Amino acid sequence: MAWALALREIGRIERTLFMLDWLELPGLRRQATVELNKGEARNALAPRCLFPPPRPVCAIVRSRRSNTVRAGLALVTAAIRALEHRISRPCAR
Repeated sequence: MAWALALREIGRIERTLFMLDWLELPGLRRQATVELNKGEARNALAPRCLFPPPRPVCAIVRSRRSNTVRAGLALVTAAIRALEHRISRPCAR
């Protein structure tokens, strides 16, 4: 029980230190915004990559298909983002 209380206090201290860093360091806030925007861009892109909407089928097939679609969707969106990144920042020669 004492360990749990001690770990909880350590967690509170860590959270407080992070919040102080967050307030003090604009670079940390900028980096977090960049990462959040990447996630939002991926979430906005995902529905566009699903050309035919999934048709209703039995639950077992739906769950298997859903996992397959999610895996394929992650691959397609990653490829599109990599291509966009390469186009926006061509290699220096």
